[in-house]
Amino acid sequence: MLMKHSICPSCSVGCGINLINHNEKIVGTYPYKGHHINEGKNCLRGRDSYKLIEENNFSIPLKKKQNKLIESDWNTVINSISEIINSYSKDKIGILSSGKSTNEENEVIKNFAEDNGIEKIGVYTHNFPKIDEEIMISDYDEVNNASFVFIIGNVLLENPLIGRRIVIASDKGTKIFSADYTDKSITSMNSDNYFKFSSISEFLSKFPKEIEDKFHGNSVIIFNKLEAKENYKEIIDIANRNNAKILPILPEANSYGSMNYLTSLDKNELLSMISSIKVLIIIKNDPEDNLLDDEINLELNNLDYMISLNDSFKESMEIFDYIIPIPSWAEKNGSFTNTIGELQNFEKIIDMNKGVFPIEKVFDEISKNLD
Repeated sequence: MLMKHSICPSCSVGCGINLINHNEKIVGTYPYKGHHINEGKNCLRGRDSYKLIEENNFSIPLKKKQNKLIESDWNTVINSISEIINSYSKDKIGILSSGKSTNEENEVIKNFAEDNGIEKIGVYTHNFPKIDEEIMISDYDEVNNASFVFIIGNVLLENPLIGRRIVIASDKGTKIFSADYTDKSITSMNSDNYFKFSSISEFLSKFPKEIEDKFHGNSVIIFNKLEAKENYKEIIDIANRNNAKILPILPEANSYGSMNYLTSLDKNELLSMISSIKVLIIIKNDPEDNLLDDEINLELNNLDYMISLNDSFKESMEIFDYIIPIPSWAEKNGSFTNTIGELQNFEKIIDMNKGVFPIEKVFDEISKNLD
């Protein structure tokens, strides 16, 4: 039995985890007490992250026949995808990556698009824009010692290791204010004052003086949701006029890093891209997790072909015409960039299953067949 350090893929906080390898199978996790971010603590999603490697795992390419996905083979699927790309003008082809892809994978995706004249390419970041490196980003220790914390979203539930630091600050006497859509949440119940809103945009445009007056000393604004990219600038404006720092908690493990390689797309930009193309290649975007939206699905229905590269298969992926299995984060060397811009490298824990190919091989083989 072997135990190796890795980085949790569940969100962008970047917690360390130990994965337990027994006979080339990941059987569990163990606290990584030496990691500077989470110090051995992991949320439920982190502790269960090892299940992502085996659950819904598949190693045989799939293609749609008579409206049903069936098992195929590597050469058939690669050749079919190449023929599809060759049969359309490049402006009718789009590529959509996600924050689940490593930095190295996103570089491969970017290079493939550039080499083959595909300009409609991006990463869906759930309305977060590329993080401005000139902005004052709070580190995690500053949350522990903040004099005031203002939260947008249910951070204590959805990002518990940041929530732990907020609770530590509260225990020291820090005032915690929060705002969200719901009547009650884990975060609201642990706040000194809670503001319910129906629109983040409207709330920020009429930012309550009651909150503004609380900013003093080393204050931090923490947020894990936005309605539009413009909300990010509005939050920065609030932080700047109050000499506060911000901590944007991005939606996926490598959302920050992905935006360094690919254009960040909010929902409207994604809809615009989909409506202008006929072929969409989607990498590590599971419709069940982050594309299940009536408006987006309506646009997806208008495409001629949808091609997926993914490390797992779920029923929601029946919408695709071709699916190629690629390795999970634990089956390769790579890196994520966490939500505070820290590059985190990790090593392969187990070997890839036979029939699974890394993204660079997939795109290399497709490229060989393109005109």
